[in-house]
Amino acid sequence: MRLPRLLNADGSERARLHPVKLSATINKTPLSVSNMVVLAGNDIFVRDFVEIYKKDKSLGIFRVSSVGRESKGTQNINLSHGIATLEDSVTPAETTVQGTLSAVVATLMGYQKGTARWAVGSVPNEGAYKLEVDRTNLLQAFCDLCKQAREYVFRYDQTTTPWKINAYPVASENLAECRISRNASSPRMTIDESDLCTRVLAPQLDNGYMDADTVGTWGIVERDLGVADDSDAAEVKKYAAEVLEARKNPAISVEIDAFELSDRTGDPIDRFEIGYRCRVAMAGIGISVLETIESLYYYDLLSQPDVVTITLANKPRDVSKSLASLANQTSGLTSTVTKYGSSIRGNSAAIDDNKQFIIRDREIIDLHTKTIEEQGLVLKEAEIQLGDAKITLEAHQQTLTEQGKRISSAEIRLDGAEASILLKVDKDGVISAINLSPEAITIQAAKINLEGYVTATQLEAELENIELSFNERIYTNTLQANSVATGEFTLSGTRMSKINKTFLTGSKISVGKATVRVMHANGSPMEITYVSSVTISNSDDDIYYVGYY
Repeated sequence: MRLPRLLNADGSERARLHPVKLSATINKTPLSVSNMVVLAGNDIFVRDFVEIYKKDKSLGIFRVSSVGRESKGTQNINLSHGIATLEDSVTPAETTVQGTLSAVVATLMGYQKGTARWAVGSVPNEGAYKLEVDRTNLLQAFCDLCKQAREYVFRYDQTTTPWKINAYPVASENLAECRISRNASSPRMTIDESDLCTRVLAPQLDNGYMDADTVGTWGIVERDLGVADDSDAAEVKKYAAEVLEARKNPAISVEIDAFELSDRTGDPIDRFEIGYRCRVAMAGIGISVLETIESLYYYDLLSQPDVVTITLANKPRDVSKSLASLANQTSGLTSTVTKYGSSIRGNSAAIDDNKQFIIRDREIIDLHTKTIEEQGLVLKEAEIQLGDAKITLEAHQQTLTEQGKRISSAEIRLDGAEASILLKVDKDGVISAINLSPEAITIQAAKINLEGYVTATQLEAELENIELSFNERIYTNTLQANSVATGEFTLSGTRMSKINKTFLTGSKISVGKATVRVMHANGSPMEITYVSSVTISNSDDDIYYVGYY
């Protein structure tokens, strides 16, 4: 396997890197990313370039986006594909870019400032594309073009400078079929209905509407076309048909292990590149959709470069749009997720492969992420759930060791319906928790440490083997104890009571008056003549033995 190359600005090699961990996600949308952990001491800085390999094949030249310090003397390096250099420039203000695919790409590349790293390569000079830009980040503008050019896959040639952008048609004939059923061992299917439409409305349409051929599968989901009343009927019908064709099915994505996809389609693994297409028959739903490989995730390029998780989708992913939908839509369309299980072939000890997904339906929003580290032996997972008057935040780490499984977790639950809050941490079965409700606050822990001034208006406790330390005073009406040990006893009142007993021995009593009185059993005060073995000369005398009989 070829090691990653740290490059100079001109593309020449500066050093070979020796990472301890290396992963990469290659996406159909331009921004592919990689993560690398190297030993501390490597001179790697933000905006440096690194070439990443899968065995001996280059996955591209990436630019360092962040450098962080890890524990145990390592550095965590995040990288973005070299196409990210387009974000260094912006388009002109209030400009329309239109023309063939090749013409639009050429215009966008002409907006690069300084040294132009990218140029047009092999791009078809056909089609009609249009972008409205207004000091738009150039990378964002190129992403918008990629979404329009859905029938093309963009590839990037970084063997020479300037780097070249190429575009090739996505295959549409002789496609393999992949059948997925609910008892599948590996695939994970995500169905997002937020863009689904099976019926469009407009006065120019027959009976005022037009239905998609999937209305029997998904039911009636109406959308108004929003056309003017005087629009040409033929043009409206054409537009309605285009909208239904694009939105008649929900966005359906499938995550599947490359080995299993090969088993199901009969195609060799080396065919599975960005832009590969196959028909996915979904037995549990009763439909077949055309899916395209949108991403390839290599979670361990060092020791398991052939293990890759493939994401197929019938619609391109648009993360910004999905997040906007979560914020703005609170009812109406639904989205659900069906889990089919997960596995990583060739590593029976590994935890499930990495997942990042957003689930939205009428009741709940679920943001969930899972990452794998240490060659499948460490799982890091975080989840936020919102809905049904509840908010739950959970974070877990699960580690497989020779001694077994170790789990640490933290959890916060806010329940509006029950008016309660739960804070909980768990490490290998040792649990601490705080539960707040209108009736009580419950604290559960092996040890509870209170620091600072503590006030309790009412306190009842059963204390066993307790040791209390008081710096100043204890104020109370009655103090009862089997014995009291003290170095000095100060009497601020006028009497001390103890019937027929010696009440103080071996201690010092300081009194503020020359006369010391004790109370007789009959209640009458007695003078100091009842005090034995003491000489009192003034108000500061010390009494070493006091008693009466």
